[in-house]
Amino acid sequence: MNDLMRTVLIIVVSSFIFNLIFHQLYKINRGLFSFTKKIPEKWKGNWIIRWIIMIVIMTIISVLVVMVGLNDTIGKIIIGFFISFTDLILRKPKQIN
Repeated sequence: MNDLMRTVLIIVVSSFIFNLIFHQLYKINRGLFSFTKKIPEKWKGNWIIRWIIMIVIMTIISVLVVMVGLNDTIGKIIIGFFISFTDLILRKPKQIN
């Protein structure tokens, strides 16, 4: 399999799995993600802010993976985690339910 296809597949699958985990955690305990109330409402639902944050986080993770010497697959799973986490915290409250 092509490296690009493998990368995309791992990131999509890991972000899907973490999205399910975060959604279930949110349903069980809404207070767990109460820190998201501190984020300004005009940022929530704005796709430009979401992508800027994701690009910065992916760059930081990529640098850490290279510096620490982690396996590429672990780095891709961590990127999937942060994609799901960023989607959760920047989603409008109506979209979470």
